[in-house]
Amino acid sequence: MLLALLLVCAKTLSVDLAARTIAGQPITQFERRTVVEIQEGSPTDVIRITVGGHDAKISVYAEGTVPAGTLGSLEWTDPAFQVKGVGVGSTVRAFDNRFGRGTYSEEERPMYGYRLPNDMFLAVEPKCLSAPARTCTVTAVRLIWGTHSQ
Repeated sequence: MLLALLLVCAKTLSVDLAARTIAGQPITQFERRTVVEIQEGSPTDVIRITVGGHDAKISVYAEGTVPAGTLGSLEWTDPAFQVKGVGVGSTVRAFDNRFGRGTYSEEERPMYGYRLPNDMFLAVEPKCLSAPARTCTVTAVRLIWGTHSQ
């Protein structure tokens, strides 16, 4: 109960990449719910978690080279979630200052990517898509844990 109260009162929720935690608690501990979202034009079941009133999306591996149910990714658009003090609402330059220079890519969708022990991708405000710049504001953060970090 005290943990729940502390999370609700928190203005920021620290995401620890290596430990796979939010506000010091394992990401897999939070209650999951499946909702339908439109992705690439099709309805898709996604797993969402709520931490202290803030919402994030997670994915888990179904099968393959890692055990089923292993955390695959965490994605958020809520500025409360932060990695080393930066998150949604920060500039790409602020992420560069924390993690080294990110690489701009339009492979799947326009974004900046960082190779850390895991992969981190940043979506940016629409006006930046035609003219990418380090001053662009981040609108979403996605962390992906691959098999190399299991």
